[in-house]
Amino acid sequence: MKKFLFIFAAALLFMAGCSEESTAPEEENPKEEKQTEEVKKDEEPKEDAEPKKEEKEESKDIESEEIKEESPSFDVDEAKELLEYSALGDNDKLTDLNIEDGEIKAVVEVGDNDLIDDKKLLAETIYSSAGDEFLAQEGWEVLTIEFIDVGKVSMNRNEKETNEVGDYFPTKKIMEQLGN
Repeated sequence: MKKFLFIFAAALLFMAGCSEESTAPEEENPKEEKQTEEVKKDEEPKEDAEPKKEEKEESKDIESEEIKEESPSFDVDEAKELLEYSALGDNDKLTDLNIEDGEIKAVVEVGDNDLIDDKKLLAETIYSSAGDEFLAQEGWEVLTIEFIDVGKVSMNRNEKETNEVGDYFPTKKIMEQLGN
């Protein structure tokens, strides 16, 4: 639960940071445009057309940067980091992870837990937490996690459900695959 609260707080901070970064350049641009317009008034009409072309080029650059940020750049290292920090407990161990043809394949050894003895319940919690994080990412279609000596869960991203908090994989479907 502490891990979930920490992740939730970190996500909120990240989102707040992103929103501040995206508004800052917009606040600066109107000032630059006002200065450009003042200079244009003083210049001859021939020179007037050139800054407009530059402004168009700048907007194209900004648009292409936004597209690059939105395009999937999901790789194995990012997947490992997300899984280790968002889903695994202190005693859990990620033994293998790879991404092939849009499928994230992980092998996890569920460690001992002082509060919960049921390894299937721990595996469900790990898969559920991993699903929450991965569903927020692009660049994959299937999340498969094999839990050593427990079972295997594999779900396509279109099996997700959505509530007021966001996208998630249903606990019932996860537990069915683990044999409960």
